[in-house]
Amino acid sequence: MGRPKIDSNGIDLPRRCDFGLMPHIVSRALRLANIPTWLKKKVIQDAVDLRREITMRWFLLQCESHLQRLKNLEPQPGGRVDDLYELVRVGRRFGTIYLDPPWEIPGTTLPYPTMTVQQIMDLPIHELAHPERCHLHLWTLPGRIDEIAYGLVRHWGFRPVSEFAWCKPDGLGSGQFHRAGHEVCLAAVLHDRDRFDDHALPSWGMFPRSRHSEKPDEVRKMIERASPGPRIELFARHEIPGWVTWGYGIARPAMQQYPEVISEPPSKPQYWRTPPEIYERLEREFNFDFDPCPYPLPDGFDGLQMPWGDSNYVNPPFHPEDGLHGKGPTAFVHKAIEEHRLYGKGSVLVLPTQSYVNMLLEAGAEPRPLGRVWWLGAETGEPCPSPSPITAFVLRQKKK
Repeated sequence: MGRPKIDSNGIDLPRRCDFGLMPHIVSRALRLANIPTWLKKKVIQDAVDLRREITMRWFLLQCESHLQRLKNLEPQPGGRVDDLYELVRVGRRFGTIYLDPPWEIPGTTLPYPTMTVQQIMDLPIHELAHPERCHLHLWTLPGRIDEIAYGLVRHWGFRPVSEFAWCKPDGLGSGQFHRAGHEVCLAAVLHDRDRFDDHALPSWGMFPRSRHSEKPDEVRKMIERASPGPRIELFARHEIPGWVTWGYGIARPAMQQYPEVISEPPSKPQYWRTPPEIYERLEREFNFDFDPCPYPLPDGFDGLQMPWGDSNYVNPPFHPEDGLHGKGPTAFVHKAIEEHRLYGKGSVLVLPTQSYVNMLLEAGAEPRPLGRVWWLGAETGEPCPSPSPITAFVLRQKKK
């Protein structure tokens, strides 16, 4: 056992198996050598005072946990809560707040300083949120902390809307029930009508582990697609281009980073009217008598809750956050199909489509909806769901 070693003279040096030493014995001896004498005496004296049996496993655990607690108390280069209040004081607000709190886990010694639930609750999250639009993304832990996270989100004035599961392919975690192989990031919005900017994001992803507690960069990229700027990450490990970062390992104050990110306020809902030449051409052909998406919107008007006319012109909001009641184009498509199927009413819907779809339809292609397809990784064979429903377009072979 053990790798043979040869000195500079070409002489084989003895291996640990030559002395009858097993690997776990050597490992414990090395761990003992790293423990200072004063701490060994203290732990032994505490055990004698409590009349506790001393085992090697217990002794090492007590000594190493004590050393880790001392390390956690060492000064850090950044992460001052006062820096966050300085952002608030000068009026800096964010459209995205992303945080991975150092949750306090009873009976566990972590390689970084932890915070109590009250300390996390006291962070100025609501004050940092942009009042017009803000998304919160919060990493939680299974069990009791997951329940606490939902309470924290509501305490800060946000509404929980979704969860993202990070599935870890390499091994299981600890636990006395289901062995955890995933972590959850809770998403929340400041206003009820708000939605993600990208509606094709899956609710889970499989990414490899990194350093202890460090989250995948892929999740941050998904958040950039889903949520507006400016963006801030709390308890970050390092600075991120385009983000304000704050954490124990970030030496540069957040105020110095802010001018480097986009500081414009989150965009307000935009309404787009149909160009007159397009509408008039369609109106001459179809003679419209109802518009379920008028602008400006009359008081109390809801085109999804009232009967439509015999010939309807529908220019729906392209994004749910721009919608009349937080409803996007899908809701109006459902309504148009329902009015047509039940009452035979006609509708002309103006919708954005990919250019290649238009090309195929104009060429006479036959669309066949396939639903959400589970693709297979070309190299791994692992199934992965498509972010949106798939349609097959059939160009039939012409008869000769």
